[in-house]
Amino acid sequence: MEGFGEVVVEEGFPGDQPEQYIGKDLGGSGFYNINVFPLDSKLNITQWKNDQAAVYKHIKNNQNCFARLFYGINYDDNNEEGGKLHRPFEIYYHYKLYQNNTEINGNSEAGAEIAKETIEGKLINLYP
Repeated sequence: MEGFGEVVVEEGFPGDQPEQYIGKDLGGSGFYNINVFPLDSKLNITQWKNDQAAVYKHIKNNQNCFARLFYGINYDDNNEEGGKLHRPFEIYYHYKLYQNNTEINGNSEAGAEIAKETIEGKLINLYP
């Protein structure tokens, strides 16, 4: 894949792997030259991947459902050594799952965007 390791080599540390914020299943490009960041290959991202799978299941199994994906990303301004400013050290994610025509408190709001569930978490991508 074009661009697969370029970000990791240029912006990451030895042993980092490229990872996408939004995978292809959730609407990302599927290419590793955009929407990608260097991630510590030893970091356990099982919960994050499970949360993304829950979002995918929500929108795939329900025609009137959708999700909004929010990310907060922190970079270490003090780590300018070797051009590592594009390697985030904290990644917060917040996924809101919506369902249309959902009944809340006995009131049906046709066409309303009603939050059904929120999934959130944080990855700590520390420097070696």
